[in-house]
Amino acid sequence: MDQGDRTNPQTKQTRKIKSCMSTNFKEAVMFLVAKDLSLLDSTSLTLTVCDNRSKNAIGSLVIGKNSKYKHLIDLWCNVLLQKGKTFKVSHTLDSIFGCENEGKEERL
Repeated sequence: MDQGDRTNPQTKQTRKIKSCMSTNFKEAVMFLVAKDLSLLDSTSLTLTVCDNRSKNAIGSLVIGKNSKYKHLIDLWCNVLLQKGKTFKVSHTLDSIFGCENEGKEERL
């Protein structure tokens, strides 16, 4: 996926409050889940927030088997068990490659 390609349906420009010390990205992410649970047990969903001007990654979030946080693994299990349910949760992005923007929050 080209992070700067706005015609790509997987790319979305986020809104944020300018001149704010603690930037919050308030975005919703929706995705379809396959019916075959055996495929999803080994699946992870990675969300990456990028600066559109510099094309640099600000942070990322991994939900699913490859997550390093128990609450994100549990969230993926709940998604699999309760298909069709909407989950409203907040997450903190992990920094990417030593990025100084660690701790930015994204609402899903």
